[in-house]
Amino acid sequence: MEKTALKFEHQEILWLLLAVPGIVLFLYWSWRDKNKKIAQFVQSRLLAQLTIGVSVWRQVLRRCLLVLAATLILIGIARPQWGFTWEEAKQRGIDILIAIDASRSMLAEDVIPYRLERAKLAAVDLVKLAKTDRLGLIAFAGTAFLQCPLTLDENAFRQSLNAVSVDIMPQGGTTLAEAIDTAVEAFKENTNNHRILVIFTDGEDHESGVKEMAQMAAEKGIRIFTVGVGTQKGELLRITDQNGKRTFLNDSNGNAVKSRLNESMLQEIAGIGKGFYLPLKGSDTMEILYQRGLAELPGTEISSRLIKLFEERHQWFLLPALILLIIESLMSDHKPPKRPTRNTGLKRKGTMSVGMAIAITVLLTGFLTHSAAAGPASDALKHYKAARYDEALNAYQQALTEKPDDARLLYNAGASAYGAGKWMASENFMNRALNTEDLDLQQKAYYNLGNARYRLGASEQDPQKKMEYWENAIKSFKGAINLNEEDGDAEFNQNFVNLKLEELKKQQQKDKNEDNQDQENKDEKKEDQDQQDQDQQDQDQQDQDQQDQDQQDKDQQDKDQQDQDQQDKDQQDKDQQDQDQQDKDEDKKPEDKAGKPSDKSEDPSKDAPPPRPMGAMSPEEATKILEALQDKEKPLLFLPNQKKSRKNRRILKNW
Repeated sequence: MEKTALKFEHQEILWLLLAVPGIVLFLYWSWRDKNKKIAQFVQSRLLAQLTIGVSVWRQVLRRCLLVLAATLILIGIARPQWGFTWEEAKQRGIDILIAIDASRSMLAEDVIPYRLERAKLAAVDLVKLAKTDRLGLIAFAGTAFLQCPLTLDENAFRQSLNAVSVDIMPQGGTTLAEAIDTAVEAFKENTNNHRILVIFTDGEDHESGVKEMAQMAAEKGIRIFTVGVGTQKGELLRITDQNGKRTFLNDSNGNAVKSRLNESMLQEIAGIGKGFYLPLKGSDTMEILYQRGLAELPGTEISSRLIKLFEERHQWFLLPALILLIIESLMSDHKPPKRPTRNTGLKRKGTMSVGMAIAITVLLTGFLTHSAAAGPASDALKHYKAARYDEALNAYQQALTEKPDDARLLYNAGASAYGAGKWMASENFMNRALNTEDLDLQQKAYYNLGNARYRLGASEQDPQKKMEYWENAIKSFKGAINLNEEDGDAEFNQNFVNLKLEELKKQQQKDKNEDNQDQENKDEKKEDQDQQDQDQQDQDQQDQDQQDQDQQDKDQQDKDQQDQDQQDKDQQDKDQQDQDQQDKDEDKKPEDKAGKPSDKSEDPSKDAPPPRPMGAMSPEEATKILEALQDKEKPLLFLPNQKKSRKNRRILKNW
């Protein structure tokens, strides 16, 4: 253990020592006032008899003991500390190298105040977020060098960052490949920790090979994030000459140089390096970078700087105060009498009991304070200061088993849970810590409750739950502002969460509109498909009807052809019958001619009937046969050809 000067944990309590002279004056005034009142009611000759044995110096000594004891008690409550021990604290984090472009193009004033200063301010914001991470600094222009190696010493990093300027660079221009190569060299230490390179630049690279170097860094496990500083519109560069006059920077041809942000180059580098690109706009750029790119990376256990654990010395003041109070309680204003009367004994006994009660109370207070300091709460505080948040949370939870309603223990447990990344537990403890009459503690609980709810919302995937958490966080910050209107951090956080909430609502509305548009497009496509299907069905029905009509036409043609063939056959039969009849008639005419008698015949047998050949038929017989057949004759119906032209046939189309 090393020695150091005396210090107080609660220095503000020492201001109460200014009231000690007032206590002295009050005791003196009360003593004089008591004597005056006694003199008014008791005659002087009787007063001497009544005050026999009363010692004035004892009265003064008792009051001096009370004043001295009160002084020592105030000093003990201020928690004096003397001596300390060094303890090595270990914490988990990642390795981050910040590369800042210090070329002359970073003097452009298209961002306020100018590019280089804006990049340095953003780097400070990143340092505040990466409290448990090791940080290093690279300055680069035409060349690059390691300005600050990886360290946990925030003060050393800030000093190196403040020293970065355009004047310290030995070579002008911008070479991103040199910056990446310097980062690869700085990360040569063989560790399992995640390696991150964050480049602040305007992207105006005047050398080649940056993409190849980024690919090599990615193969070695280095993730590259690029932050664009400046605007695409650009700005003319101004410099200050030796006389302090502001002039434009000209090139070799005498033209003013204008610098623009090269976002495409930075996006390509970040894509190759498995990171992402962000333009340096607004106050939450580093918050977005850390939350989206760095916070989710698991850190490894790394050693931090040694911390001082001061030794409590309050017992050195409380113990003498206790002894003085005991002495004061045992003392009496009277000299010890030879024969102590009952009344005197009773008076002493009463005085002793009051003094002893005060002494015992202070003794118990001192020992309880020391016990509490050495108990779980003290261990939890040591763990918290050493950034061992999980161990601190366990210690505070153990202390809460004895005092479950202690608002300060609840608040400290919530802070430890927040440091350990257990947002739900932190919200629970901070909610319980609000049930206190200490307005300062209540204000801090509201503030940290808002932070915990914001973190819960940021880690939530459901947009509705995310909005609910953030709305509750805004209410918590409002509660902190109502209790302390001068709390700028609470007001800043409230505005920040408000902005995030508005962005989320706009994104939700945009997604909803896109979903509605997609649904409308789907409905239109479905209607078009249904219409096409209906048209196809109609077309198929028309084709089927046309086929049926063609089949009917064909059947009708076949029937007409059959009728025509039948008619032709009947006509042939009739013609054949007529021909047969004609042939019969021709056969009949010679017979008739032969049956007529010839006037010039001289045949003696001319009166005799001529001989009838065999098989021949007489006219009378033929007539009888024809008459007999006439009764059985049927009329022949002739159906003309009724083919119709298909050109005149109408077809009904069922559309």
